[in-house]
Amino acid sequence: MNIRSERGLAQAVIGTLCLFLLTAGALAIEAQIDLKLSIPECKLLLYAGDRVDLPQSEISHIILQVRPKVGAVRYGSIRVMLNGESLNRDMTVNGVDGGYDCVIEGAKGSSLPLRPHDNSIQVILTDTWNHAHEASYTITVPAKASS
Repeated sequence: MNIRSERGLAQAVIGTLCLFLLTAGALAIEAQIDLKLSIPECKLLLYAGDRVDLPQSEISHIILQVRPKVGAVRYGSIRVMLNGESLNRDMTVNGVDGGYDCVIEGAKGSSLPLRPHDNSIQVILTDTWNHAHEASYTITVPAKASS
């Protein structure tokens, strides 16, 4: 091998290593976004993909805990849906240490519009690098007792 080919090989290896480090860094940033759903009335904390049976048919509020690396999520991009319907109009976003708490309360002081049996909560947000992140939770509530 001559000096030019060795130099070219070294540049190729360094370039590949730099590309790998940039890609790994971007993936690490995405992995730092943590989404949990809290149901304070039932003392429950759900992780993405969790399914839970609630002991009651009505709850007044839930809290979506978004814990990104500081500055990693644009709070205006956070979308929360219950059974396909947006809950954003009933959501208050509070900045907390290390992220956001999105408090979602039933409209006008009523309980959340949960239906008997399975309810799906979907969360979609965009980070500052324009990557979409999603999480879903399934909440099963008992049918209301007939009076």
